[in-house]
Amino acid sequence: MDKQQSKVNVIANLMELPEFEPEHRRVRLPRLNLVLELQEVPYNKLVRIRREEDAQLHLILAAVVNHPELRQAEWYHGKEGCATPVDALKKLLRMGEVEKLCRVIDQLNGYGPGSVTVLSGPELAALVAGAAGVGSVSPAPLARSLAEKLGGSGTDDLLIDLSSHYRESLTPKIELLRTAIAEHARVRFTYYYAKGVAEKCAEPYRIVFQWGDWYMFGWCPDAAGWRMYKLNRLTLLSVTAQTFEPRAIPPEALDFNARFHDGTLLRARVAASECYRLVEEYGPACYTRQPDGSLLLEIGYTNEDVAAAWLLGFGAKAEVLEPPALRARMASETQALCAVYGAPKK
Repeated sequence: MDKQQSKVNVIANLMELPEFEPEHRRVRLPRLNLVLELQEVPYNKLVRIRREEDAQLHLILAAVVNHPELRQAEWYHGKEGCATPVDALKKLLRMGEVEKLCRVIDQLNGYGPGSVTVLSGPELAALVAGAAGVGSVSPAPLARSLAEKLGGSGTDDLLIDLSSHYRESLTPKIELLRTAIAEHARVRFTYYYAKGVAEKCAEPYRIVFQWGDWYMFGWCPDAAGWRMYKLNRLTLLSVTAQTFEPRAIPPEALDFNARFHDGTLLRARVAASECYRLVEEYGPACYTRQPDGSLLLEIGYTNEDVAAAWLLGFGAKAEVLEPPALRARMASETQALCAVYGAPKK
């Protein structure tokens, strides 16, 4: 059979399909002692409904066939005292009943449960705002395309930008890492850290936004362990031709906050003028105001080097009280600074 004849047969088969008959299903709501007969909703109407603010309730009204009074003013206005049928359904139905009915309607229309109406207006706005955040480090306009496909819009009161001041260098890194993750390919890069500068090779598994920065989470073959690499310290990134067999990631490796154990207590006297910095970093519960107006800071820390560097940023407006080792460290750092800048003239 040639291609032309095959095409003719396909068209003939389509012409012989029976006229569209919507499927029906009955759903009982025991609390109301009510049985609703639902039918699938035409595609064009589904698209319009999806854009409505209360899409689930509009969908129910469009699908119910055995209780037309739900759409009549005598019921929703006269009996229920509501301005619209949607308002009346809000009053009549519980959330679980609404979701139960919408799951059935979705199935009648050939979708999995929740495919059509699971997103409320605020949920859709949050989803688009999240896409805008991802889009801030992506070359594609994700938020706009997502909003167009879902038939909604974003929100003006929530703006997310995850690109920091390094978007021009950050976005290409993320795109390269996503390619490497999808292809299970090792990456090479130059890495700057406390020990110096090193050439690294890693197997990437996740791109993580954590603690206000972007990281690559992956397996380091040299160290035979899971590592986090800050993207802003990572340069000359390239995807290699060397692939790897994906490893199972243990749950504890993905608990990134478990890497930090604030086991050492820091007590410091801080000037009242620095209150805003303490609140920004650790919240208003991190200090106690003293009778002389100063602030007693009490927090835990993990790394002495990081704690000392942070405290040095306060200059003379912070005095370490405990632990003794950190206090001695701060005295040593201060003496070193005096050696660099010279003793102040009296």
